[in-house]
Amino acid sequence: MGSSGHKPLIMKTTDGGITWRIQNWGTYDLAAIKSIYFTDPNVGYAVGGNVTSHGCIMKTTNGGLDWITLHTDLNFSSYYDVYFVDSSVGFVIGSGGNIRKTTNGGQTWTKSNLTPSTNLILYTVFFLNAETGYVAGEDELIYKTTNSGLTWTRQMAVEGGETLKSLYFINPETGWAVGDGVIYSTTDGGANWVRRIAPVYGNLAFLDQLSWVSVGGGGTILRSADGGMNWTKMNSTSKELLSSVCFSEGTGYAVGSNMTILKTTLNTGSISMNGPDKHVKLYPNPVKNLVTIETNGLLPSAYHFSVYAISGQKMLHRTIIDKQVQLDVSHLPSGIYLVKV
Repeated sequence: MGSSGHKPLIMKTTDGGITWRIQNWGTYDLAAIKSIYFTDPNVGYAVGGNVTSHGCIMKTTNGGLDWITLHTDLNFSSYYDVYFVDSSVGFVIGSGGNIRKTTNGGQTWTKSNLTPSTNLILYTVFFLNAETGYVAGEDELIYKTTNSGLTWTRQMAVEGGETLKSLYFINPETGWAVGDGVIYSTTDGGANWVRRIAPVYGNLAFLDQLSWVSVGGGGTILRSADGGMNWTKMNSTSKELLSSVCFSEGTGYAVGSNMTILKTTLNTGSISMNGPDKHVKLYPNPVKNLVTIETNGLLPSAYHFSVYAISGQKMLHRTIIDKQVQLDVSHLPSGIYLVKV
């Protein structure tokens, strides 16, 4: 996704990124593509600004081979992100605090109301479910809806603050908003946010609640395995500006300037557990599905077994009476966990 000269450019791969084919844009209504979203392998949406600096929404129904213009907004210069909660209901956001919603697969779009209103740019949108969603943008601006986008209420705004570019929630209470050099976290559904400085770019992919990947200038790729607390620089074969990154089942793609496309495969299919002590054996480690807990008989006849995320959140608790037992941990997100007995 990007631009070539004055024409937009979307490329498609069907062999895991080995080869890419440029897709047909027809009349090239979009001059700059900001975001794309596919609801299935055939139906997708692209948003950005057209050649007359108006927000534009386009759609494909044949896997990107052809695109048609659905909507052009004369009052706003560009849309920056698109998100669909199902095949019919979707949202686009952009300049001037503009949020529009469709309930019929893009045939019509209605403008949503923000309280209070804003003229700032909204860059990112995320929905936890069909009812609850968030948008974020300039000046650390965050809005929330609990009625499927009918109304939006401001959660936070800081004059002169950083621009937020990524949002992610793992449940109705816990989520993050990320910008260049800053991470905001909430544990109460966005009512309060805690700010933390971090060596991170706002262009982020969340593999799960602990494993994050960030891309930015000079081909930089950073990875965190503990929910953004610490970051490690990954090997990169590019020095170009990387503007977006996404992952699917452990395979990731980063794209950037001069038609740069990078691919990686991360080990995200297992979890590692640290602990507990010499009286207990825990194996295999790392584990994908079933973990075996074996004691030497010196523990009480009944003992408590708990698994905690690095953040301190309790993820699993069991009372165990047998010397050897197997527990199913396949529901836990990939990452590092602490065990307490």
